Amino acid sequence: MAHRFAKADWTDPERIQHLIDLYKKRYDSSFWDSFIRLVGENSRESIADFGCGPGLFLVDAAHKFSPKIIYGIDASREMLQVASTFLAERVGSGAFELKHIDFDKESLPLKRNSIDLAFSGFVLHEVADMLSHSAQVFKVIRENGIYAIYDFVSGDEDAFIRLMTASGMSEESARRRYPHMCKNSRSDIETALRRSGFTRVRSTMIDSTRALIVGVKPEDPLDILGTSKARRSEKSTPWIEKVSLECPKCGSTRVVRVLNEWALSQGVQIFECKACGKRFYERDVDDMRPTF
Repeated sequence: MAHRFAKADWTDPERIQHLIDLYKKRYDSSFWDSFIRLVGENSRESIADFGCGPGLFLVDAAHKFSPKIIYGIDASREMLQVASTFLAERVGSGAFELKHIDFDKESLPLKRNSIDLAFSGFVLHEVADMLSHSAQVFKVIRENGIYAIYDFVSGDEDAFIRLMTASGMSEESARRRYPHMCKNSRSDIETALRRSGFTRVRSTMIDSTRALIVGVKPEDPLDILGTSKARRSEKSTPWIEKVSLECPKCGSTRVVRVLNEWALSQGVQIFECKACGKRFYERDVDDMRPTF
């Protein structure tokens, strides 16, 4: 119940204006430098912001990545009204679409494999089921598309309190909100992305309370498991179809391969135990002894 108590009322015009005023502080040069480093500078044909708020990230993203279309999705109709004004003035009325959704009750209103770059800024802590949400995002992203998450994370309550009080919030209110706004750790978000199918998951801390995490939707993700229509024979690939492994930590046989760019380049198979989370690798497909 504490999480629900801490949720902000985004129908309140004063709260919306406060969020607009905070934008330049939260999306500062440290954020954008890290964002470009993790996402790259290439243009993107389509961009979606899940939890777009007043649309200011989409304005900046439109200028940086020159998309043909941008989508803003939010749970607040009042936020979407403000976003419509900002985007029409700064991007152009024909370049964006705004959609209202309850992230906890409705599916994302976008076509499968339609988005090149997806983003969620300070929204994931508001979502009841982070794994379900990231799995939905995975479906609407194109192969080699990127999902970037920017949010408060757990780990340093005092730093969060200082940040919130510096923006005008009382210390009492900040302490009440910490369990909700920082309910996910950096590792929690990384794990959710991997479990949803994203690979090449990378992250960085913007400061002691804010983290940026990105994942890539792999190209033909089933091919590495030998289950796609274009599967290759065992003779032509180091990735054998059938393998029986035990986790070196807990002994479980619930072991799956992990799609990993480094592993592919090195001829190494990486595995993960679904029982305890232990990861280990094999240097040679004929040598089935875990090495770590």
